[in-house]
Amino acid sequence: MEDEDHTVRQVSVTGVSQVLVTYWDQIPTDVSSDLLNILFAKLAWDQSSDDVRVAVIKVSVDLFSIVSCSLIIRKSKVPLASLLKCVIVRKTVFNAFKHYSGPIGDKECYVVRF
Repeated sequence: MEDEDHTVRQVSVTGVSQVLVTYWDQIPTDVSSDLLNILFAKLAWDQSSDDVRVAVIKVSVDLFSIVSCSLIIRKSKVPLASLLKCVIVRKTVFNAFKHYSGPIGDKECYVVRF
């Protein structure tokens, strides 16, 4: 996830998040916390590639659906809302959540389309 090539970082974001979502209960908490920290504290702010930042936002939908995962992310106090200043990321967030209706962490989320 920390490769010099932005394409490798982008693909690794998707792969790591799929592993986290699929095997969340089997992964030790310290390992999952470290991976989430890399995703949300480093790769979400990747200045060299919009694609990497967008990949993090796309996978966040699945990661936030796991209550214990969203609690870890919240405890890290990473200011993810600041990412919305990027137009590309804003469009991606809207498209990712446009058809999503369900739990995000311990909150129920319903997206209203205007």
